[in-house]
This record gives sequence, C-alpha cells and structure tokens, in this order.
Amino acid sequence: MGWKLYKLFKSVLGVMEVLETLLAAVVGFVVGFLFAFLKLPVPAPATLSGVMGIVGMFLGFVAAKTLLGR
Repeated sequence: MGWKLYKLFKSVLGVMEVLETLLAAVVGFVVGFLFAFLKLPVPAPATLSGVMGIVGMFLGFVAAKTLLGR
C-alpha cells in the first residue's frame, strides 16, 4: 500500500516534491511532539476539522491556479 501511494505521488509531483513533502511531515511530527512534551500550545489547529480547513484552502488555491493558468 505504501509503495503504491509513493509511486502515485511520484508520478504526479515528481521525486523532489515527494521528498520535500515527506520531510515536511517528519519535521512537523517532531515539532508537534516537542510542543506536547514541553506542554506548549500546538502552533496549528488542534482539531482535525481545522487541519482539513487548511488542506481545503490549499487545494482551492492549487485548483484556481491550475484552472486560471496563473
């Protein structure tokens, strides 16, 4: 499953963007872990709905950029 997902991302995004995305996820996980360990408020939405709102904004931006050719 993981390998198929990697191949899909690789074909859509390219190798460098896949590696950049994976690195961003790992760094985000580490930062989130450190904030929880230090008992600090997380510097991101604390709910899944908040995170999905950010993902939705990003996808809307990409869709508009693609459709409008900018």
